[in-house]
Amino acid sequence: MTRWIGVALLLGAAVSLTAAQLSIGTVANGPGQTATVSVVLASGGGAAGVQFDLSYDRTALTVSVALGSAAGAAQKNISLNDLGNAQRAIVVGGRTPIADGVVATVTITVAANAPLGSRALTLTNVVATDANANSIPLTIVNGANNVNPTYLVGDVYPYTTNTAPQFGTGALNILDMIQVLFAVDNIPGFAPAACSDRFDAMDSYPADTATARGGDGVLDIRDLIVELFRVNNLDPSRPIRTSLEGCAATGSTGQTAQSAVRISRTPSKPPAEIRGTLVLGSPEKSPTQERVPVYLQAGRDLVRTAVTFGLGDQQSPLHFVNAAPAAPSLMQDSQPGAVALAWLDGLSVGAGERLLLGYVTGPLGFSANLKVFGWSASGLNDNQEVGLDVSGGTRLR
Repeated sequence: MTRWIGVALLLGAAVSLTAAQLSIGTVANGPGQTATVSVVLASGGGAAGVQFDLSYDRTALTVSVALGSAAGAAQKNISLNDLGNAQRAIVVGGRTPIADGVVATVTITVAANAPLGSRALTLTNVVATDANANSIPLTIVNGANNVNPTYLVGDVYPYTTNTAPQFGTGALNILDMIQVLFAVDNIPGFAPAACSDRFDAMDSYPADTATARGGDGVLDIRDLIVELFRVNNLDPSRPIRTSLEGCAATGSTGQTAQSAVRISRTPSKPPAEIRGTLVLGSPEKSPTQERVPVYLQAGRDLVRTAVTFGLGDQQSPLHFVNAAPAAPSLMQDSQPGAVALAWLDGLSVGAGERLLLGYVTGPLGFSANLKVFGWSASGLNDNQEVGLDVSGGTRLR
């Protein structure tokens, strides 16, 4: 029995050694942009030193290599040598083993005039040693730097497809705002697939920072407010994002189902507390047309609450007649069968009260097919989502 245990241990050690690996990841950025990728060691804590050469396209990429977190925790140092056709990195220092993790970080800047495409990041001349300077065999996993199209956040009209660079003009204007309004309100035919570049370009809240991509995977009124501020130059920031090519494999080119806006809500994000209700009243008819009143009813105090919604019957010419104290900041009824509205300066309604927002007007009989496509609300004082319910009509969301 002892003999077989010894054999098993030896076989286990052999498997561990042959499974040791050094890998570099794949990263996407655009012309003129910088990104970071990791060189990762997985040796089960057996390696105390590592050397590798990194080869890449020097005509398009500028690369710098720095000590990674796992190597730093093991008190290692990194020395670099430019070989002309590669960067050599040697990570050594003492006999302390390096825990599995990042041994080096590689910062890559793409030339502003670099053509789009994938460029290999290749590891060669790889050497690893244990604490006694014995060689450890490593398998190698190479990576790539994908130079993808970029797009201006919020620049979503005109468009041929939902994949960059086939949308936008390079500037922001009211036509972009209208597209975001339609998407936020889930107007049929205007919601890009949640995996698409164009959806990502609409998803501007939370805002991008110098180190983090913005957006939360959901389109709501806060994205529309960010768009409003940028279109009117109240917010001069103009973040640029790199294509994620999320829908490239499926060839998504046109509009998608109306539910696309909401399917990407992060499961761990709890729904907002319901604090009010959009109420569609009974139709009021004349000999040639009818109108449906729309109310905002408050279950709790709604103070400076930005509100947007879209509704219609998907076929009739419809219009909206305002009755609220303030006119909508944005109103569109140019699409047959749909009306989209937004009060971006906020509305206030006391708990238990309801405010007549206005009337949707159209031909006799349109109210029988009236649907609420989408809706969203946010408090302007705290920028927090406000939950709304809908009463009357038919929900389409």
